[in-house]
Amino acid sequence: MLQWQNAVFYFIVFSVLGWAVEEAITSFEKKTIANVGYLNGPYCPIYGFSVAICYVISELIIDEWYAQLIIFTVVVSLFVFGTGVFLQKVLHCRLWNYSTMPLNIKGFITIPLSVLWGIVLTVLVGNVLPLTDHLIEYIPNTVMYFIFAVAGSLLLIDTVVSTVSYLEIRLKVKRLNKISEKLSKISHGWGKAVAKVSIKTGDNLGIDGMINEYQTKTEIAKERHTYNDEEIEEIKKQLDVKYAKLLNDNGFFEKRAVKRMDGESVENDQQLKKLYNKIADSTKQLNRREYDGYFETEEQKPFAYGVNFYKLFWLFTIGSFIGCILETIVGFVYNGGVFEYRVGLVYGPFIPVYGIGAVMMTLALYKFSRARLWIVFLVSAFVGATFEYLTSYFQQLFFGAISWDYSHQAFNLYGRTSLFYALIWGFLGIAWAKFLYPFASMLIEKLPKNMGKLLSIALCAFMVYDCVISCLAQWRYNERQANVPAANVIEEFLDEQFPDDYLDMIYPHMRHDDGQGGFKEKEL
Repeated sequence: MLQWQNAVFYFIVFSVLGWAVEEAITSFEKKTIANVGYLNGPYCPIYGFSVAICYVISELIIDEWYAQLIIFTVVVSLFVFGTGVFLQKVLHCRLWNYSTMPLNIKGFITIPLSVLWGIVLTVLVGNVLPLTDHLIEYIPNTVMYFIFAVAGSLLLIDTVVSTVSYLEIRLKVKRLNKISEKLSKISHGWGKAVAKVSIKTGDNLGIDGMINEYQTKTEIAKERHTYNDEEIEEIKKQLDVKYAKLLNDNGFFEKRAVKRMDGESVENDQQLKKLYNKIADSTKQLNRREYDGYFETEEQKPFAYGVNFYKLFWLFTIGSFIGCILETIVGFVYNGGVFEYRVGLVYGPFIPVYGIGAVMMTLALYKFSRARLWIVFLVSAFVGATFEYLTSYFQQLFFGAISWDYSHQAFNLYGRTSLFYALIWGFLGIAWAKFLYPFASMLIEKLPKNMGKLLSIALCAFMVYDCVISCLAQWRYNERQANVPAANVIEEFLDEQFPDDYLDMIYPHMRHDDGQGGFKEKEL
């Protein structure tokens, strides 16, 4: 009997394994790291789909190996051919080309390779997967569903972002071609009688509106003969500015999309080729600034320049502090003006969850500062919700407690995270990537180098001690709830410095495992 969980699990696993193998082969051939595949993440779903489809067929339809070989070869060939045609016809992107191999069909598939894939899948499905089916049974359903939720969300977001990026590139190339055509006509004298109203109207309509207005007003302008060469130059200058803006305004995803366009498409389209070369040049400049040094000497660089340990540590500290302030304000409003402590550590106004979130958001988003808002929103929502889930899970696993429970909210995931808070994380990510991080980064880099390093070391030592003693205090709290007496001087110190009433005050919403699969509420 087919277990759908196994099919989904194999899809995820072999998507990653397929990407890893192809990445290794391609990188070896090119002598450099290559980011292969249609998507941005470390997975190639075409491999996962192939294995999952063949697994389902073997479980539901056929058992004989020779029949599997024939069916697998045909099904995978059709799937690969259809995927290749779709990518080229719709998105003008070609990720593989077998034109130089014998018995190929338009370069999308080749019969010898298809037969080889059929053999590999037959051996895999018939001999390997039956063994792993038994191992999968030992994975708890909670862990399995969490893997499905994370992988599914990541694949969905990545697919949408990648597809939109390819479509935007094609639209951008189309607009560049339009502007280039009009500029060419202006240069040859055709535009000497352009009506001034076309510029005014075009500014309101955007580039396409400007070009359309330019075209429709041409005959009228020819009759009037009212514009001189200086005015024509001004029109050309405005078109040049818009052209340059289109050519240079490329985010991370758009850059990768251009690089994945098939070589024939790039060579045949002058604007796409120009865009490709522009992106290659700008990437080199960015790499030189980030890694070879934008400053002439190392001494000229400010403190914590770029994204490094010092920068990330200060962001962690700032995020922990700001998070504590926000939690306190929200709690004050939510409780109708009643003040309560909202901290994460026993010393100082810090909530490390927010600090770690700030670090994760920085690592995930700092390269996307110029990306579109909706892309930043989706990445932030996914990263934040995943982080929130994992934090809650490991807190319960190691300390037998949880600090939040969203079970009462719609679309929650085991009460650890929810759609509502994923949306909150999305908006926070936009604020962080577009406004807060650039401002915080600028302030951190203003610290004098020597003072910055000394402060970083001292503050880091304090934060490490604060985190360790907070964990020990929480552990000892659980021990006292189980009536376990202090066994040494350290435990006596913890009991004296951090009694139950103090921890109940600073952690008012902490709930502890009752030992029966539930959580007991605090008696306040």
